[in-house]
Amino acid sequence: MNKRVVAIARSENVFLFRSLGFQTFVINDEEMMKQAMEKIASEAQIIVIDEEMQTMIGDYRRRLSEKAFPIILALPIDKEASGQGLEKLRADVEKAIGLKLF
Repeated sequence: MNKRVVAIARSENVFLFRSLGFQTFVINDEEMMKQAMEKIASEAQIIVIDEEMQTMIGDYRRRLSEKAFPIILALPIDKEASGQGLEKLRADVEKAIGLKLF
């Protein structure tokens, strides 16, 4: 993989990120997600996933939480925003800097 930014979702909506220079993956199940994360986690700097897929990468988030990269962002790619991604981002920022900003 030669891309440093990756986007992952369950539908073709993820291809919008390709026009922005992201490597994109359409993933339908947890096994495919594990394989993709094994492939990209060591080289990617930013990984954008659909909010609904956060439960599939819980182990990777914990394992990578002490490293600077990759940064994993959850955005509403396939459905309307549920707020899960923003809550996770808030928690990550608070943990990183030790201060609640927003």
